Amino acid sequence: MKINADCFTCSINHFLHSVPKRSENDSKKINLIQNALIQLNNLERFATPPELFAALWKSADENSSEKIDPMREEKRKSTELGLKLLPDLQKIVRHSQNPFETALRFAIGGNIIDYGADINFNLTKAKEEIYKVLNFPIDPKVVTNLYNKIKKAKKILYILDNCGEAVLDRLLLELIADKVTVGVRGYPILNDATEKDAIDSGIDFAPIISTGDYAPGVSLKNSSPKFLETLFQSDLVIAKGQGNVESLEEDFPNPIFFLLRVKCKAIAKHLQVPQGSIQVIGKNMNQ
Repeated sequence: MKINADCFTCSINHFLHSVPKRSENDSKKINLIQNALIQLNNLERFATPPELFAALWKSADENSSEKIDPMREEKRKSTELGLKLLPDLQKIVRHSQNPFETALRFAIGGNIIDYGADINFNLTKAKEEIYKVLNFPIDPKVVTNLYNKIKKAKKILYILDNCGEAVLDRLLLELIADKVTVGVRGYPILNDATEKDAIDSGIDFAPIISTGDYAPGVSLKNSSPKFLETLFQSDLVIAKGQGNVESLEEDFPNPIFFLLRVKCKAIAKHLQVPQGSIQVIGKNMNQ
């Protein structure tokens, strides 16, 4: 998905929201903003929204005396919520008629924890939203197709999205722990999960690989060679959240499933699905 005018508004607003957390000095804040906005002039016209976000946040790190994670508290609280909910969700999965589908629903439900889609996201409402997905419509044929593809695959790359959500991803990850590698963001950006965040979420049973990049998604141009090698050599890729859709849905040619809650109007329009829905979208299944 390529950037549109609304993507600039969204990314700049999020960046400006992060600046006071980077410095209390007004002169330094102005310097961060000016240098970041200059980077937008160098952005390719057909870049993806995650690459737009990356340009701003990378500039801030490069022009700061120290690298910080502006969303560290939100990420910490989100992970704590996920860990608190996990035992009950595991119990529901064990006793459900279709444990795989139930685990899948909760993993997608966790995608509601997204400060990137909503700067003012209220974490206190997340629990209710996560449980709601048990009753959301979902295409059973696509769920079965995903299940069969997972069984057949020997090497799976599972790309995380947000903190808190990453804890709930364990409901699926633990089912495929013997053949999965977990992908994370290369640097702190928004509330997306880095390697440290994945470990804090209890994901210590599978190899973890970083994109080596700032994008809150996967840049096929800027991710590390090691990550791209893992991406293209996997039998199956499972990618969580909107950022991964924005960066991989059009240009990645191999078998991939996107798991997400559709929170953004631009994504809903691009995918032609209802805003607020949960989606399991398979691409390139004949490869």
